[in-house]
Amino acid sequence: MADRQNTDRQKNWLDHRDNAFSSIVFCAPLMAFFAPKGMIIIASLCFIFCFSLQRTNYTRPHPLPKIALVTLVLIFIWSAISSLWALDMTAAILGTLKQLGVHGLGLLLLWNILNISKNNTNRVLTALFAGLVFTTILIAAEIIFFGPIYQFTKGIPRSSINFESGSGLFWLNSVAAVVSVLIWPISLWFFSISKKFIAYIIPLLGFLLALWLSYRSGAVAIGIGILSAGFIALPSKRIRGILATLFAVMMITAPITMNQLKPSQVIEEESSLPKAALHRLMIWNFTAEKIREKPVFGWGMNAARNIPGGKNFIYDASNSKYGENLPLHPHNIALQVWLELGLAGALLITIFGFAILLSICKDKKYTFIASIAVGQFITGLGILSLSYGMWQSWWVASLYLSASLSVLVYRNKLMPKEQETWARTSSTNLS
Repeated sequence: MADRQNTDRQKNWLDHRDNAFSSIVFCAPLMAFFAPKGMIIIASLCFIFCFSLQRTNYTRPHPLPKIALVTLVLIFIWSAISSLWALDMTAAILGTLKQLGVHGLGLLLLWNILNISKNNTNRVLTALFAGLVFTTILIAAEIIFFGPIYQFTKGIPRSSINFESGSGLFWLNSVAAVVSVLIWPISLWFFSISKKFIAYIIPLLGFLLALWLSYRSGAVAIGIGILSAGFIALPSKRIRGILATLFAVMMITAPITMNQLKPSQVIEEESSLPKAALHRLMIWNFTAEKIREKPVFGWGMNAARNIPGGKNFIYDASNSKYGENLPLHPHNIALQVWLELGLAGALLITIFGFAILLSICKDKKYTFIASIAVGQFITGLGILSLSYGMWQSWWVASLYLSASLSVLVYRNKLMPKEQETWARTSSTNLS
């Protein structure tokens, strides 16, 4: 009787922690709305609760392929080495340690996410869906009523809202970015509960939300993610290899490609583009020029914000200001890696992404899973290529959280029989 009571108490305690985990997941998109940098806190709490739910007594492989994990370790080692010639050694060392921490947290979350029980997986994803719906309502209120929430909570003046310029509510770009990667595990979950029509339209709704917000970078990223997801569903066995090769080509050739476009050409020949897009093109051209100065070793970890000439302003022929040559980072993962870590860093990042794309499930029975995985990867990559820097911790944490939730659905909902077999085999091997 005592043993049964202890077992019941333990089960109830574990269920309470599962519920707490669901509450944290519900808060993830809301945190992105009010304080995007708090996504680090969300990811940390998710890991703590997952780690505390030690239900399993068997070992299991990490969701990322071994070559990707080894390459990631080499990236951190090279980042630390690059601090020897970095423009700011202290910033380089601190940046490396910061990234080591956030990536370590993300990898541990990926590894421990399966401590969430199969029975509570639906509850967790329901909480995420509810959080996304509530956050979307807040976004809609901001758009329809011209930013009342941020005017009240952040003190942003109404005069700073300029819809005529097409920039929209620019401060909501970060929450749109987080939503753009969290929609993919939701799509996978709807597929797992046989709501296939909803599963197909969820990414499209994310695309439309980004368009409504005038967050063009996010819309492009989700759009390419959707196209890539459709591409992976084609019958050819070489699709994964083609996508991986395209990724590698983009990473390696980025400095050459961007160096072909001169600022004068941008202003004179592409003036129909929005001013923000013109500025982005000029940032990329400036970055490509600086890469040419130190192509092998780069300027060192975290050097983008200190590049000589980076803080100089760009003006066109009419003396209109476009912004700085390089504000904080190049807004492009390939160019940032080349700029800071040189050829070696670019090759390592290429191997990392190449390995992940090739590791995606190729069994035709799991075509939708593979499509979602590719769409999720490409969407995150697209935003890293157009919006945020590759060292922004809150964004890295968001990517890991999204990937972890997809792994949770994939393992607990879509491959239950395979997981049970894997657990029994692992237990047998250990005994």
